[in-house]
Amino acid sequence: MKTTTKLRLTGAIILLVMLWVIGTYNLTHPLVAVVVFGFAAGFEILVVRPAKTKIDGGTNMPTTSKPTSQLLQVQETPLAAAGKTDKFNERAESKQANDAPHDEDELWAVAIAEFEGDQRRAGLWAKCYATENGDEVKAKAAYLKNRVQQLTDDAATQKKAAAIQQALASQELLDGIAEATKGLIAGTSFTQKDVVFLARASHFDASLLSLTDRNRGDTLLHLCARYGFHEEAMILLKNGASPTAGNGNGQKPFAVAVPGSPLHDALLMAAEEAVSN
Repeated sequence: MKTTTKLRLTGAIILLVMLWVIGTYNLTHPLVAVVVFGFAAGFEILVVRPAKTKIDGGTNMPTTSKPTSQLLQVQETPLAAAGKTDKFNERAESKQANDAPHDEDELWAVAIAEFEGDQRRAGLWAKCYATENGDEVKAKAAYLKNRVQQLTDDAATQKKAAAIQQALASQELLDGIAEATKGLIAGTSFTQKDVVFLARASHFDASLLSLTDRNRGDTLLHLCARYGFHEEAMILLKNGASPTAGNGNGQKPFAVAVPGSPLHDALLMAAEEAVSN
């Protein structure tokens, strides 16, 4: 039973007791009616509605000055095309180009079903509620728009991940994973391109999510945060990387990203949602 339903039942019981007392002692003064009505209205406004707001997400979560749509946007990483990363992208993108786009009406249906059910994203709802200054109608509209954008990005990521999995069937790329992993663990010979490569390969090999480099104890998600690789960080989160894992200094991934950047805010939101769940 929902908390708000329990509270309303409690209020109804108290109201019934009050009415019993009024009938038993034949209380007919006009002030009695005012007290009863005042209790019913006050209980709903001062007890039930604040509880409902808290359950729906509240407004006490950390917010940023950047709009949610900016946090959810997947950004491309500017890298020079060369080596195994270039081969990786070439094969993955060729398949992605042939995939049909996800049906937009279906995404809107999923978003509204989540909102009206029990699967509403608490972090996103809190952000929209705060941005719209507590206006629930506007906050709902903003939530749906941003959730559809999230689902659209997720669909694109899944398509790219499928292309990545097909590309990794190549022994050449499997050898590339082994080579990059060795360099990362040793903390000596890995490059930023290796980080990108391994992040995108995490869909194929989940063990990559728990890799740490020897120097700082950074996971791949930490390294993507350090280098500003927004797209690869989103891929890692989608594949199950922990946004709350600490490195050798106890820092979470968002703590090593540029403060105030879209990547920092997205990782912070992911960490908050992981803790709240």
